[in-house]
Amino acid sequence: MMKEERQQAILNILNSSGFVEVSQLCRVFDVTEMTIRRDLNELAAKKRVIRSHGGAILPAGSSTGEDPYAVRIMDNLDRKEAIARAALRFVQNGEKVFFDSSTSAYCLARKLTNEHSFVAVTDTIYTAMELMTRTGIKVICIGGELNKSTGACTGVFAEDMYERMVFDTAFIGVSQITVDGQITTKSVDEYKSKRQIMHRSKRTILLADSSKIGDSGFLQTASLRDLYAMVTDDGVSPEFVSNCRKHGHRLIIAPTA
Repeated sequence: MMKEERQQAILNILNSSGFVEVSQLCRVFDVTEMTIRRDLNELAAKKRVIRSHGGAILPAGSSTGEDPYAVRIMDNLDRKEAIARAALRFVQNGEKVFFDSSTSAYCLARKLTNEHSFVAVTDTIYTAMELMTRTGIKVICIGGELNKSTGACTGVFAEDMYERMVFDTAFIGVSQITVDGQITTKSVDEYKSKRQIMHRSKRTILLADSSKIGDSGFLQTASLRDLYAMVTDDGVSPEFVSNCRKHGHRLIIAPTA
């Protein structure tokens, strides 16, 4: 593929997802990191993209440059990547694994390699696009009405698919979690989908960076006692850690340094 064709393809991916990572593009185009970084730098010089840590996003005013999902990916990215590294221990070959529409689950998907071999199910186009580049992972997409800000499919079709599936492991994110371990959300659709996913999963792993801990949303989705484990970063408060230890919740703290 010629350089100009590759750079246009990179822009096409950006228009779909709002964000690209160097390692992801290396896998897609089978070229070196140096080549991809050169492409992104050239596109940035032309003001077609904005370079970010490890990748690029679209500039504001582009078709998806103000996409909330792209913005959320960049928010606390170092924490999310630390959490993703720590959560890799729960990914087992041969299993049926669910990834929800959270950016933390997306960051975990980006850490997977061609050595991983399992069936992945996701309700979001962004994670599906990331997973489809892994040769050993079979990807199944949940259908339904597409939420343009989150990339997630919701509604009766999605709910029907969940009822027909059983997952070994589910990785979910969270809008907010209280200090005493109550998982909450402001979205009715998110409330319904997370409840279904947890019910259909043998074990549920919560991926939540420390900025999500402390506030309460409108709807109580679950409690830490309903989870197999929670993975967070080392910015978590001592009060929250103490509460988890007191009640026997499995808490994994990922170092960001």
